[in-house]
Amino acid sequence: MRFFRFFATFALIFRQLCLILRKFSLTMNSINEIQDEIIAEFSDFDDWMDRYAYIIELGNALPAIEEKYKTAQNLIEGCQSRVWLNATLSPDGTILFEADSDAIIVKGLISLLVRTLSGHTPQEIIDADLYSATGSVSSRTSVVRATRGEILDRNGNPLVTNRQGNSVIFENTNFPTSDSERNALIYSLIQLFDVNHEEWVDDLPIYILPNGAFAFEPDRDYDISVMKGRDLLNLNDYATAQNCMDALVAMFHLEEYSDADARKIAAVRYNMKRLAFSASYPYTFAEDVSTKLVAKIKEN
Repeated sequence: MRFFRFFATFALIFRQLCLILRKFSLTMNSINEIQDEIIAEFSDFDDWMDRYAYIIELGNALPAIEEKYKTAQNLIEGCQSRVWLNATLSPDGTILFEADSDAIIVKGLISLLVRTLSGHTPQEIIDADLYSATGSVSSRTSVVRATRGEILDRNGNPLVTNRQGNSVIFENTNFPTSDSERNALIYSLIQLFDVNHEEWVDDLPIYILPNGAFAFEPDRDYDISVMKGRDLLNLNDYATAQNCMDALVAMFHLEEYSDADARKIAAVRYNMKRLAFSASYPYTFAEDVSTKLVAKIKEN
């Protein structure tokens, strides 16, 4: 495992923090004191495996960020893993940061940044003398070997286990560019998954009633509001589920498909758009796919 990648993530996130802070025109322990505390904590571990386990514990303990903040605007560009960072200016003039990542070790690392920088004023953070910038934190390549492929916490409980899983991921560089080709590829994948009774990612807050009408999923008010928003469908607040489907069909040129098939393809195309599918951000169509189905996909 190349540990320097994690510290590169640190630098990217800190740079983004400073960019956010400069948008605001405007104590607890000092930033240096908090850094000293963190260094002391990690000094208690003599083994790199224990340090990795502790980072994973920190990642698991990091409060979940609200889904409404997981936007393309809050994504840190340049990270190999997806990292979201949100900043809020408090009435007392300090900045509160919250962050999340889809990689557990990176999530642990960003929890350290949040702990270090959150609760300070913009000027304090911009002027901060982060130890990594002065050479106090070095990077090196370290190969980590875990017993039976597992990482355990200090109590011997498994944090990372050696379970093989498969995902189907769309890479922008190899993905069709025309709507018709994209739709055809997605439709063929959906059919393959459905006939094999395997799940694919479907987050569209619209479903089909027994009478064939479209309706909004219950308890999905926020997701529905985002879908109608200016950055996506750009519809009025009072737009119906049918209005939303009509907009999706027009946006992704799904007129040739049945309502049921159009809704499935739209679920994928909409999610790709919402998550800013691009060369920097691949799209995960399905997770935990069986090896048998993966073989069938490769055959096609």
